[in-house]
Amino acid sequence: MTQDDIMLMAQKAGPLTQGPFTEWCKRFANLVAAHKAEVITAEAYRCGVLAGAEAEREECAKVAEQFEPDEKTSYVMYASKAIRARSQA
Repeated sequence: MTQDDIMLMAQKAGPLTQGPFTEWCKRFANLVAAHKAEVITAEAYRCGVLAGAEAEREECAKVAEQFEPDEKTSYVMYASKAIRARSQA
């Protein structure tokens, strides 16, 4: 969270002169908690997408390797290695 984020939340909480200070603190704390929840949700989504992409790459590589030995050509082996290498990129 940047200083600008904090300042924006403080502004959204409203003027300090409006009601008791403790009420302003509660509003500010709720805004901070909401921001934190958004960050956690975004990170969980990102991790899920990355894990799904990794699993899909591995499944694609396995399919490429399922050719019969006499049908395997260098490009099939290259494809399976290239697919797996994408996770390193």
